[in-house]
Amino acid sequence: MLRSNLTLALSLLAPHIALGASCTELIDHLSTSQTLKGFLEQATTQAASCGTSLQTGGARSTYCYVSYAYRSAQANNALAHLDTTLSTCFERRIPSGAGEIVNHPDSFNQIEYCDASGTYSLSLKDKAGLGETLIFLTSTPNQHCP
Repeated sequence: MLRSNLTLALSLLAPHIALGASCTELIDHLSTSQTLKGFLEQATTQAASCGTSLQTGGARSTYCYVSYAYRSAQANNALAHLDTTLSTCFERRIPSGAGEIVNHPDSFNQIEYCDASGTYSLSLKDKAGLGETLIFLTSTPNQHCP
């Protein structure tokens, strides 16, 4: 039953991941900037922008983000679909985060996922000044969850 739910979730949310896909294939899609971008664009049907960042301790992360109208239902639906897909394959954690001290976005929601292959982060950031809501997907290979 879990296997069929995984197959259904992955096939509905990311058409480039074939029916019968495994978590190993999902990890492959999250491993490079190009494949991460393709995954996020397929899952959200939005154009993605990507980059690389240096994390504490020297690890390199790849991130991609998509933009929606400010506080749109479409952005919240995309976040829920991505969360469903990622939590099917990875341990889901809600980080304690910065809480109220985060002052640059109007609101911030982050979910982390852990796996032996690395850590993954999904976040939604409302930006009133830009009139946009951004969804970020970040992959940090070979970094294990605390």
